[in-house]
Formats: sequence, C-alpha cells, structure tokens
Amino acid sequence: MNEISILFGTPLISSTVDLDKIKVGPTNLKKAYLSQTPNRSGIDLLSKESISYLKSKLATMVEEVKNLLNIKSCDLYIQHIWLNDYQEKDYQESHAHAGNGFSFIIYYDTLKCNTILEHPAKKEILCGQNPEEDYSIYDTHFALNKKNGDIIMFPSWLSHFVKPNSDGKTIAGNINFRKILKND
Repeated sequence: MNEISILFGTPLISSTVDLDKIKVGPTNLKKAYLSQTPNRSGIDLLSKESISYLKSKLATMVEEVKNLLNIKSCDLYIQHIWLNDYQEKDYQESHAHAGNGFSFIIYYDTLKCNTILEHPAKKEILCGQNPEEDYSIYDTHFALNKKNGDIIMFPSWLSHFVKPNSDGKTIAGNINFRKILKND
C-alpha cells in the first residue's frame, strides 16, 4: 500500500521497490552538475526488465493520485533516468526538473536519505531572511525520511537538493504522461 501525502499543496507519493528487480548496468560514472557528483544517465542504465518493473511501479503510484490531478487516464513513460553515487561529501544543489510531470528517487544503495524538498514559495515566505533564521510559521524545507528500497515521487517542478554526504547510490528520473482530463 502506498502512502499519499499532500505537501505544499502537491502530491508526494511514497512506496517501496523490490531492489532485486532493479538491475543497474555498467555505470562508467562521470562528474556532473555544479557539485561534480559522480553520475551516469541514460535509459540503458537499467535492464529492460528493470525498466518494465519500474514503469509498472510508477504507474501504480500515479494511479492513486489521478483523482487529485483530475486525470481520467494516462500513458506513462520514463523521460530520463540516472544514477548518482554520493562519495566524500558529494551533494546536489537546489534544482527542479521543469517540463516533466513527476520526478522520482529510488534509494538504491544508501544508508540514509539526504534529500530535502523545498516549499514552492520559499523565497516569498522567507522574504529576505536567512533560511537558518526562519521565523515563519510555514515550513520551507522538508527532510525526507526514506531508507534503502524506498521510492519517492513528486511533481518535477518542486525544487529539491541533497545535503553533503558520502552515503551511497540513488537512482532518479523524470516521468511524463499523455493525459486525458476527466472534463474531456
């Protein structure tokens, strides 16, 4: 059973994956992003069986929020997929994946989740304050409490970052779908 939360007015879907069904091919990692975190991307990152399993899992997760999104039906496809290997205090700067439907993160080989989601109106809420001195009644950051084998899915426009860590591997990606609205 998946757990559905509404965070900042947006769906945040959590579940688990069978890591035995997620087979990563040769990695050939290259430093990427401003943070220079070792990374490899490409749809060939995972075996065809793994992609099929993952697509089915993501479709199940989307199915549970279709009513919230006013979607009658959808044809889901994985737009991008990549592996990040966090070593020696690697991190990810704040970013979003605009132009995609949802983003997902699989905690593949990691001891602790270091992902932080940011409130879409963070700048307006803080209004020039130092984030460490946030006196607002609204939370502007949400630390995920996930473990190895968990998967999280959230709207791709939601900014997020990864705190400096040396904590292993995550598989992340973006999904899109052709949707038919209930009103159509």
